[in-house]
Amino acid sequence: MTESAENDGHVVSRKSRLLLIFTTAIGLLFSINSFLIANRWEQNQIESRFQVDAKEFNARFERSMLSYLDNVSSLKAFYDASAFVDRKAFYRFTQPLLSQTNSIQALEWIPRVSFSEKQHYVSLAKADGFDSFAFTEKTQQNTLVPVQKRDTYYPVLYVEPYQGNKKALGFDLGSNLARRKTLIAARDSGQARATQRITLVQETGQQMGILVVYPVYKKGELPEILQQRRAQLKGFVLSVMRVGNILQSTFANVDRKGFELSLFDRSADEDKQFLGHYSSSEMKVINLENDVPPVLFDTFMSKRLNVGGREWELVTYPSDEFYAINRHYFAWAIMFVVFLLTFWLSAYVYSLLRRSVKAERYTKEILESRTALEYQAKYDALTSLINRAEFDLRLNQALLSVKDKGSSHALLYMDLDRFKVVNDSCGHAVGDRLLKEITQVIRTEVRERDTFARLGGDEFALILEHCDLENAVVIANKIRKKVNDYCFIWEARVFNIGISIGAVTITQNFENIDRIMKSADMACYMAKELGRDQVYARNDDDDDELRQHQGDMDWISRITMGLQNKRLILYQQPILALNNESHNTWTEILVRMIDETGRVLPPGAFLPAAERYQMMPNIDRHVVETVFDFYQYNPDKLTSLDCCFINLSVQTLNDAEFTGFLLNMLEQSNIPCHKVCFEINEQIAVYEPEIVLNFIAIFKDKGCRFSIDNVGSSTCSFNYIQRMPVDFLKIDGAFVRDICSDPIKLTMVKAMNDIGHTMGMLTIANYVENDLILALIKEARLDYAQGYGVNAPVPFVLSAGQFTDSDSSNLDVAS
Repeated sequence: MTESAENDGHVVSRKSRLLLIFTTAIGLLFSINSFLIANRWEQNQIESRFQVDAKEFNARFERSMLSYLDNVSSLKAFYDASAFVDRKAFYRFTQPLLSQTNSIQALEWIPRVSFSEKQHYVSLAKADGFDSFAFTEKTQQNTLVPVQKRDTYYPVLYVEPYQGNKKALGFDLGSNLARRKTLIAARDSGQARATQRITLVQETGQQMGILVVYPVYKKGELPEILQQRRAQLKGFVLSVMRVGNILQSTFANVDRKGFELSLFDRSADEDKQFLGHYSSSEMKVINLENDVPPVLFDTFMSKRLNVGGREWELVTYPSDEFYAINRHYFAWAIMFVVFLLTFWLSAYVYSLLRRSVKAERYTKEILESRTALEYQAKYDALTSLINRAEFDLRLNQALLSVKDKGSSHALLYMDLDRFKVVNDSCGHAVGDRLLKEITQVIRTEVRERDTFARLGGDEFALILEHCDLENAVVIANKIRKKVNDYCFIWEARVFNIGISIGAVTITQNFENIDRIMKSADMACYMAKELGRDQVYARNDDDDDELRQHQGDMDWISRITMGLQNKRLILYQQPILALNNESHNTWTEILVRMIDETGRVLPPGAFLPAAERYQMMPNIDRHVVETVFDFYQYNPDKLTSLDCCFINLSVQTLNDAEFTGFLLNMLEQSNIPCHKVCFEINEQIAVYEPEIVLNFIAIFKDKGCRFSIDNVGSSTCSFNYIQRMPVDFLKIDGAFVRDICSDPIKLTMVKAMNDIGHTMGMLTIANYVENDLILALIKEARLDYAQGYGVNAPVPFVLSAGQFTDSDSSNLDVAS
């Protein structure tokens, strides 16, 4: 070997060693950097997991507190709607609330009692069986003694549950300065107010308690002026909760470990701000020594919320156990692997492998990005349905197939009813969840070859291939029924969602898809105009909606003329008492209309148009005037009358002028208010509960009675009816008329009867059409029966100048 060749060899060898050293150094640096990045990433993942879980815990606690306050406020609503609540009524109403919320220690009624009334309230309690009842207060030694003489007392008159809260009965909350301040704040503000943590009168352990009070005013109304509030205060509805129970009931069933939660009352004195501490590892509330809050870590999340005018803060932070559970130590594994690759692979092979891995990863990312972009271009991100752009392409293909091949397709345009109620009351996140669930409900009726799409918001569309309009309507009604039967439940609130559907046939007459969509949208609009939750089919070559509109206008004119010319007449259908010997009259008032030929038209012929065009208050006013005038001038009929049922529509209930008119009629007539029962359809009670409750509150105070009609037609009705102080439940005739042949419906009738009796209401069976049904209803122990098997409707009274009772038999009754 020559000297030149040997030098070249040394040069090559030296270059290889330098390259190896360089590669090794790069590998070491890379492995250390990889370890730091992976470790930082893992730390971020742990903290992100904590942020997500902490938000969920905060939301869970907020929902728990809102649910607690809602249950307690319902007791206030009960008092607002009732002129007088005795101890039994208080017991019946509070039991469901106590069973729903286990963090409630007690529910109490605190009346305002003057010194002159003191002995009267003591007598009332003793008459209820509490012989040892007395007005008490606490001494400085925490013993209960008789109260001192004061102008006003605020004693605990009712308390549920009684067991465990015996000492609270008779305790005067006004005897304690802190409690008295809370009562005064609630009275003057008209809002719920909470105390800072206190030791309860009935507490035997070391737990602290919180009192939440709601003021109750005379007539159930909040006076606008402060002095009126002080003068018209009736008393307080009070809820007692143990602080520890709040945390325990909210988080006891959470299966995630390593979380610590501390609860503070930031409105309280500094030494009383700490309320309690919950450890998810031990799944219990921890009693800390000397009542000292724990030291918080740097990582934490807090949630502040208003509880009865006080600012509470829930602080969540991770413990060492949380980091141990969620740390996987893969950063060390990464560094070890990279070290092995660095020391055992040559710089050339290492470089090739790195290049190969990068190339493969780059190719995979390109393919994944392309797939993701293609998916986003065609599908809705929320529901995974076809989006509007892809739907337009497929609709255009359907139109082309109709023009080229003579195919027959149909289009359904769907718009959810009452979706805005969920979005506005629960938030858009809950609305998105509802849209996902509704999508799955509709999917069950979608054929595999059809195209189901979300157009945006709460609007959907369905292309039905090789389907005529008649079959499209059948499918649309199946979808409508499925959506109507579906109940969406969120935080103990139940929502019924309907759907309006427009159906059109895709024909060659359509120039483009815009015309098809416009036609379908018009059909959906007409479905909503018909009262929502409807299916409306529309052909592209007719003007049926115009004819419908013209038909409605004709009915409006006929109804107006009927009111002016006294052609709206009343019928009555007797109601039979099943379990007593009463011979008094129970009857329901029914409205009919006499047309130009003398036929008596049923309500289904003209009332739908009257409802669509807001004419129901005029019709209901006519009914009330006619009934009151008849009994005003027929005192013998009034004497034998036990109860007269009058139907009212939702438009009437929400009409302030009608409310004033009805109050005036009740005041000026000699008809006892308890002989008047206003009947409200169950759907109104379910969909418009606030309107119904407001109306009932006004006239219940006058002594009128109320009935809910068609009970059972909605799957969620009892969630609303149980909050309404009504006297009668009319069971839907769809259940009653089939009880002879359908044992399931007989069982459902019995169950609804039992529920009604449990809520203190009398029950009436509709559609009792024969003696066999009547016998089964009696055996099921319903209170009243109504139907052709009892008595058919007969003319009630006809206005002067029209027909006489003898002439009414000659009227042609239209079907």
